[in-house]
Amino acid sequence: MLKRNLRAFTLVELLVVIAIIGVLVALLLPAVQAAREAARRSQCTNNLKQMGLATANYLSARRDTLPSGLTQQTGPFRGVSFIVSLLPFMEQQTIYAQWDFVNLAKNSLTATSPAGQLIPTLLCPSDQPAETVIQFAAIPAGSTMNYPGFYAITSYAGNHGSFSYYPNNIPKTELQPDGVLFLTGAGSVPMPMQDPAKLSSVEDGTSNTILGGEKYNVDPAFDAIPVTNRSGLLIHQWAQWGWTGGFKGNGHVLRSSAEPINFTAADCGATASGYSCQDRRLQGWGSGHPSGATFVFLDGSARFVADNISTITLAAQSTRAGSETVSE
Repeated sequence: MLKRNLRAFTLVELLVVIAIIGVLVALLLPAVQAAREAARRSQCTNNLKQMGLATANYLSARRDTLPSGLTQQTGPFRGVSFIVSLLPFMEQQTIYAQWDFVNLAKNSLTATSPAGQLIPTLLCPSDQPAETVIQFAAIPAGSTMNYPGFYAITSYAGNHGSFSYYPNNIPKTELQPDGVLFLTGAGSVPMPMQDPAKLSSVEDGTSNTILGGEKYNVDPAFDAIPVTNRSGLLIHQWAQWGWTGGFKGNGHVLRSSAEPINFTAADCGATASGYSCQDRRLQGWGSGHPSGATFVFLDGSARFVADNISTITLAAQSTRAGSETVSE
């Protein structure tokens, strides 16, 4: 009888094969992750382009007057954000039609109220907040919000200019908003009010002036700040596109060049006492993308800006009539 010699893998050979597969996976995984991030960043860029297009249509309908970044009444400081104003031009007419401009408390009462509606084009896929729709059964302790209820969040904010959130170290007489979206109305807050900006006031050129950009809603260091020093809100709760009332509404929908891109609470250092870290964190732009954030400019173009951009250049792109020369 003939005997067959059966060939099998030895344990060493099997381990070698497994090791080779492991190396290949390790080499492939970063490429897969990079491709996914590229797709997320592309989607984020498209979202901001939609904001730019909506603003262009708003300008056309309003005779070249930009929307208010945030209107602010006298106490109880009720108001409307620029995102609400842009809804009809973002294919969100249904939500806009439900908005009660007289009794703003009605806009967040239930899960079906307009402020609680999640709008996909207002969220960047690289932003991973703890919640995308927040429910406040009551006004959080320490918060200056006026109305509890349901609030959907956004990854984007409007450009207020050189500052956007209670810079107490600057005399109030010097706080003139130099961006394109800022507070207007009659509210008594430690920031000046003025009429909405006209397109004709953008002397630096629409392609050189930021309209809006990303703000990152993930910051463990911020959330670890004592509740009394962050106005009762976690970082992702400072992102209500449908903010309806409260003393600090600009912290939800406006940002500035006051801090570097991707500044986090971990960067506060020696200035982390009291409300100072909260106030600094709520000034700056940021994103979940590596090494920068995406911005939309007044001409409707959207582009990625590295977080190592010089503070001088970022400031120049954030002002509408500074007569600066942008070199980056």
